[in-house]
Amino acid sequence: MNFILSLRKEAVDIGGRRERMDRFCASVISEITHKPLREGFGKGGFLDVFMDYWMHAGAVKRLHRLIIHPKGRLQIAGLNRELKQTEALALHVTNSSNTEKAWFCISVHRWVLRNTSSGVSDDRDGYIDPAYWEDQQKLPGEVSSFYVLHIPWPKAN
Repeated sequence: MNFILSLRKEAVDIGGRRERMDRFCASVISEITHKPLREGFGKGGFLDVFMDYWMHAGAVKRLHRLIIHPKGRLQIAGLNRELKQTEALALHVTNSSNTEKAWFCISVHRWVLRNTSSGVSDDRDGYIDPAYWEDQQKLPGEVSSFYVLHIPWPKAN
């Protein structure tokens, strides 16, 4: 009987964690997609959310390289413009942060479609595949982060 009760408690805990992670991801996407995005800006703000230590792994799994579609203004190379069909914006989740009081960061990077023989990208399920896309932030001399969202350290209970 105790075994069954412990399984039920664990199932409730997993459901609660999934719900918290869903809310966290929705908050990140809403915060970023409703901001004016400017290439090379590399600044942002703090997301005021309750964090727990298990949430970083979930953020990496669900948000890293997720393609986003901003609703606000987009500025690239100093010009307001739309993305070309060979460009995409995707989230980049870091493992740490240089910013005091931030545990890790989520930034917006511009990706450019590589020249492939088929000319077709492989962005299944809304995620960037680096075999087909090149992260412009990772090129020498390029600073293409559009926005950086700082995620706070978990608070002690």
